[in-house]
Amino acid sequence: MKFWETLPTSSILLVSANLIPVVGVIHGGWNLFDILFIYWAESAIIGFFNVLKMMSAGGKKSLTSPIDWLIKLFMCGFFTVHFG
Repeated sequence: MKFWETLPTSSILLVSANLIPVVGVIHGGWNLFDILFIYWAESAIIGFFNVLKMMSAGGKKSLTSPIDWLIKLFMCGFFTVHFG
């Protein structure tokens, strides 16, 4: 049995995805801005989907009060500032 056959698929995908910038630097001539932009965009996408999850958390019972919406908006703003 080979080493990579014992690794979980998620580990293989994670390492492969992180090798893309390495190949881009070596063979594609990417500079520091290109790499940082890719990682910043990745973080922005993850943050966006987390804000969506935070706004939809609690189901229908959490949508009954305007106070609930204000709390959710505050928490999303707090998360965005600290995540960014």
